[in-house]
Amino acid sequence: MGDKPVLTIHAGGGVKANVWLNESSKDNDPFYNVSIIRSYKGTDDQWHETNTYRRDDLPRIDYATRKAYDFILSQQYEIGEQQQESDGSHASRVKQDRKPASAAAKKG
Repeated sequence: MGDKPVLTIHAGGGVKANVWLNESSKDNDPFYNVSIIRSYKGTDDQWHETNTYRRDDLPRIDYATRKAYDFILSQQYEIGEQQQESDGSHASRVKQDRKPASAAAKKG
């Protein structure tokens, strides 16, 4: 779909989450991936990126992944609403994912 993320969440300390929109080659159904990156300035005075994290990065990763999750759910909900207007195929699956945890606990 694109070579740029649809959303970048900066969580401080050089930690960021990039949300990518992709399309399945099987059924053209869009889906999202998230990459978590930490930027740092090396001994060569250049900026580098890594996918390893320090202890103090973990709360930042938690923040970024929660924001990414919320964004993806909101996008999938909008897609579901649009598809429901046309054929209803995806909306029920999205709405089921959005039920509060307390409702799910009562069922099981």
